[in-house]
Formats: sequence, C-alpha cells, structure tokens
Amino acid sequence: MSKTTRVLIAIVGIVLALLLARHFFSSAGNSATSTEALFAASFPDAEGKQQSMSQWRGKVLVVNFWASWCGPCREEMPMLDGFQADYGVKDVRIVGISAEDVDHLKAFSEELKVGYQLLAGDFEALALAQALGNDKGILPFTVVVDKNGKIANIMFGMIDKSTLEKALAPLL
Repeated sequence: MSKTTRVLIAIVGIVLALLLARHFFSSAGNSATSTEALFAASFPDAEGKQQSMSQWRGKVLVVNFWASWCGPCREEMPMLDGFQADYGVKDVRIVGISAEDVDHLKAFSEELKVGYQLLAGDFEALALAQALGNDKGILPFTVVVDKNGKIANIMFGMIDKSTLEKALAPLL
C-alpha cells in the first residue's frame, strides 16, 4: 500500500471517528470541560494490557493525543519524554493516546522509546479527544487536567516545553 493511500485512509478514518464521536458523546453535557469520559476510558498499552485512565486520577495529567504518521506528533515526543523525566517527581503524569491500534503502537514504541505511558486508542482516541474539546480534529492535541480532575488547559497542535511549563505552573 502506498504512502498516499495510507494517508487517505487515515484521513477518512479521522473524519469517521469524529462523526462517531458526535453521536457517542452528544449526551455527555458540557463535554469540553468534563473529564468523566477520560477517567472512564481504558486503552491497551504496547503489550496489549488494558490501562485504566482512572489510575492517574488525583495527579496533574497531561494527555497527548497523537499518531505515528503525524510529523508534529513525533517531533514533540522527545520533549514530552524529557518533561516526564523532569516533572514526574512533582506528581505530573504524561499519557500519550495514539489514534492507532495496538499493533501500530507496539511497532512504533520499538522504533522510538519514551519514558511516559503510551496507549493505543484507535478510533476511540479521536472520539475522546473531541469529548475533551478537540472540536478542530487536530493532532497532536493536548489536554492538561488538574489534581481535582478538571481541565486546566487545552492545546492544539505541537507544543514546546515553555508552553507546557506555563500551563502546569499554577497546578503544581
């Protein structure tokens, strides 16, 4: 399969996922500020073991939605990895939720090692991102959740360390 075909399939998948997200999360109330859907979700890690998002409740949580075919997503991953190393002692957890399946996540995580949790969200990742405020359908998409489980910041596109530090400063 050519690269162009894979990109087109991915774009069609994203559009379908966003349409499905509207259907599944339309009754969720004010979903842009609610983290109920986030903490109710669970996704497999690269080994296929289910990881519940609720395990990070009570911590400052940086949830980064990404895909291996997304250049800006890949570009910001080393920064997120360093950030987790620096801020993990301050009870900050970074979780990357891929818009791909566990097989793609496993292959990717063998290629690029990071020290933060990566999960395979597949189409559900895109639906969750929309429920958390990604009304633009952009990847990468990052949500910062405070220790009380409230959304503190939403960031569209690639972020840098300075931007993330400013978003987290009032939460630490």
